[in-house]
Amino acid sequence: MWRSLLNRNRWDVTRFGDLIGQTIHRVHRSSPIDVIEIEESFGWFQDVARLNPGIPVVVKLHGPTFLVERGDRASLPFVRDKIGYEGMALRTAKVLVAPSTCTLEDTLEHYALSPVLTQRLPNPLITDGPLELWSPEKCDKDTVLFIGRFDKIKGADTVLKVFRRLLDIRPTTKLVFVGPDIGIRDPDGAVIQFEAYSNRLFSPQEKAHISFLGKLPPSSLQALRRQALLTLMTSVWESQSYTVLEALLQGCPLVAVNAGGVGEIVENGVSGWLTGPDDVEGLTTRILQVMDDLPAAQTMGLKGRAYVLANHSPETVVRQNLEVYRQAIALA
Repeated sequence: MWRSLLNRNRWDVTRFGDLIGQTIHRVHRSSPIDVIEIEESFGWFQDVARLNPGIPVVVKLHGPTFLVERGDRASLPFVRDKIGYEGMALRTAKVLVAPSTCTLEDTLEHYALSPVLTQRLPNPLITDGPLELWSPEKCDKDTVLFIGRFDKIKGADTVLKVFRRLLDIRPTTKLVFVGPDIGIRDPDGAVIQFEAYSNRLFSPQEKAHISFLGKLPPSSLQALRRQALLTLMTSVWESQSYTVLEALLQGCPLVAVNAGGVGEIVENGVSGWLTGPDDVEGLTTRILQVMDDLPAAQTMGLKGRAYVLANHSPETVVRQNLEVYRQAIALA
């Protein structure tokens, strides 16, 4: 939501918490609210709590700016301000939760926080209708699927470098890239879009192996996961990646960067393969390993599916959330 406000003046952005808080206050007068859950963005929750002193507030870390905006962007004035707003507000939070332990612990350490209650609360995974699982018999054994923005945070440059290595080793390999073309910033500050960036790495003949589909509705992604050999995830940071969870739920083989909370939902060598950030050779090796042993890949995919069903079903997550809400109300 906040990104849509960037074209307005700064007052609109920093004061948005007042608008949220006033709206909640009006609703509360006619339909009493027991607890408010709100993310940390811009520290808006501090205004919400100030305007609604009788309602306990649970702050759920979505993607703290100091974790998400890294590299050159971290020095931008707007980003520095946003980090400051969030830190100032988080020091007032009594109840702080996050989808991953690492997000919670990193935030507590970065801002030297000591809230009354902290808890890891995983996100639920909800599907519409029956879900057809991945199988080695029905997939295209040469196709690698990537779902994510073409930008640095999602590691899109790493995706193309890995595919460059795969083509050198197995020229029949194909890449399906799904996601909006945000662009990657060069060292000189220029933003390079997908077409120009891929032209640097591939010949016209090699680019015929790449299908850049742009942003697609969620309903289209299930079929793409089934059709691909594996799902590749290369983000430099994720709190709790839905790309990973959705792939695991379909029993898809997964090769991913162990960034942020990914290692909390994927057991390396058991439910998927993990490598370090920017590890082009490591990612390439793991993809080739999946290609060469489909029965093992299917076994790992099914173990990943079992994990998601046990830990991210709506019923499980609702129970955990309700318990935190009860504790928050008791603390108020």
